[in-house]
Amino acid sequence: MKIDPATIALIRDRLSDLYAERFQQLIIFGSSVDEVAERSPTSDIASDIDCLVVIEGAIDDYGTEVGRILDVVYPIAVAIGRRVSCKPVTAAEFARQESPLHREILRTGRAA
Repeated sequence: MKIDPATIALIRDRLSDLYAERFQQLIIFGSSVDEVAERSPTSDIASDIDCLVVIEGAIDDYGTEVGRILDVVYPIAVAIGRRVSCKPVTAAEFARQESPLHREILRTGRAA
């Protein structure tokens, strides 16, 4: 199931509103990258949309940050009928590329 570019733009806009000048980048990764997240043969549920949210400055509590993001993306997920999974990361941490996940996202992800 293809991802509507307007959906990605809406997610990006909501995150930009949330973080204002701290918002640096939204990167789509995983099966969503090719905008061909196919439905599972055993389920009517489309694959989730995986997003890395790059923000400037410290993340004091990861769980709290995920909750803040969820508050703005959940209504979009409900509207499109797909899960939107966003992982926050600081710009400094992403730039260091110490995490294998971050290296894979840098290699295969797509800036939105």
